[in-house]
Amino acid sequence: ETRSFAQLYPSFKTLDVELVGISMDKLKTQCDFAEKMGASFPIVADPRGEVAAAFGVKKRLLPTYKRVTFVIDEQGVVEKVIPVGFGVGKHPEEVLEYLRSRGA
Repeated sequence: ETRSFAQLYPSFKTLDVELVGISMDKLKTQCDFAEKMGASFPIVADPRGEVAAAFGVKKRLLPTYKRVTFVIDEQGVVEKVIPVGFGVGKHPEEVLEYLRSRGA
């Protein structure tokens, strides 16, 4: 999924959209992962799950989170929640399609 977002990143930028990835992994793990995936967008480490909890995606009994994309407008309001579902490889394209459809 991150690799697909990285490959599509120029398309997001043409829509004047910024991507930010967030993971509950530690910072070093995140940095290594971003480099391996070729991600040129920011990826934030959330090892305590505080951001995940704030957005309601932290699973209660497991140290993990639900995979989801939040489209946040210029005022900081969550405009759309797009769950990953089973089509992980298609998810970045689905997000891009949504942004194009709304005239981002």
